[in-house]
Amino acid sequence: MQDVYLGYINKVQSNVTNTEVIPELRDYDVQQKYFEPGSQLYRGNINAKLPSPDSDLIFKLSSLPADVDKSISPPRLTNPEVFVKLSQLFENNKFTGQRNSDQLPSAVEVVEHMDVSMKSGDQRVRLGSTATTNGGLPAP
Repeated sequence: MQDVYLGYINKVQSNVTNTEVIPELRDYDVQQKYFEPGSQLYRGNINAKLPSPDSDLIFKLSSLPADVDKSISPPRLTNPEVFVKLSQLFENNKFTGQRNSDQLPSAVEVVEHMDVSMKSGDQRVRLGSTATTNGGLPAP
């Protein structure tokens, strides 16, 4: 492994569903655009802060695929174009220990470099894979 990045997949919501238990909080969440109106799923990678006087509380929501009809999304390879980097775990084969984000990552990108001898001369090839975790468990 040459480089390892932690992050998430762009435009994946969280697995948290908005409820109508407390109408005032739902109205506040609608105003703040914390969730998608159609799916009722909270947006991923946000801090869904409460209104005052509790605005000092932190509610970080990661992008974790929600279940669909009680089926959990499996871990899978993804296109690197949709991967959003949060921090770099390895750089040039060295552990960085960096965790620059306060969000829980839900995807990883692994990059390897390989020297290849060819008739036209030596070349350096970059190989990479991007994968995301499985989705969240359905509500009981």
